[in-house]
Amino acid sequence: MKEQLITRNNRLLSTKALVGSGLLVGLSVVLTRFFGIMLPIAGIPGLRISFGSIPIYTAGILFGPLIGALTGIAADLLGFIINPIGGAYFPGFTLSAAIRGAIPGMIYIGIKSNKFNKLRFNFNIINTVVVMVLAAGVVKALFIKQVLVLQNGWIYYQDKKLSAIFIALYIIIIFAYVSIPILMGKKNMKLQQKYSLDKIFFVVTISTLIVSIVLNSLWLSILFDKGYMIFLPTRIISSFITIPVNTFILYSFIRLSNNINY
Repeated sequence: MKEQLITRNNRLLSTKALVGSGLLVGLSVVLTRFFGIMLPIAGIPGLRISFGSIPIYTAGILFGPLIGALTGIAADLLGFIINPIGGAYFPGFTLSAAIRGAIPGMIYIGIKSNKFNKLRFNFNIINTVVVMVLAAGVVKALFIKQVLVLQNGWIYYQDKKLSAIFIALYIIIIFAYVSIPILMGKKNMKLQQKYSLDKIFFVVTISTLIVSIVLNSLWLSILFDKGYMIFLPTRIISSFITIPVNTFILYSFIRLSNNINY
């Protein structure tokens, strides 16, 4: 009897994962291929702004790394067949899509099995360190792109001395970047602890660093035969904006998915 119940539950889980991932594939294709924006880098289509990664993250978090990876692969291949924007097909981006779905799944295996708790893993500390590194990377990228220039001991923007107000504003943004997930995590400590904002933030940040910044910059440099550093600075800057946006959208989407039992 017990074995029959386990088998039945596994079948229901498989059906649930199949239906859910199918819906998420379709949603990812629509968000990426029809509502995404392709921006040029050095005259090359090198940066896509879209929310198509949200359904892929969701598949990994809810259904595990394998389903997450397959969702990413299916969304990339189907999306290219339906609307091949951004140039010729390149298998590296399919690999990136698979990794984008697998990373959240692997992280949430650790979260759901309490492995992170056993290791005394503090998501807020890791998030803070990553944000600081990313913030420094944004500044470095702006200097590499010569948007900012250091002259006579001060920072200049388009040949004009950069106001201290903008520097202070950037510091405030970084502080908000770090503090909001911490504050919301404490507020919702008893509610949906597995899917708290600090954990979702960690998932999005790690996935973005590995896939969007490192791997996709590499694939673009290979595809268009350009230097890696041509693509990297712009992608770092854009990630500093897209990470918090994607985090809040994914956080809301995961809570909604749980409410409808997905």
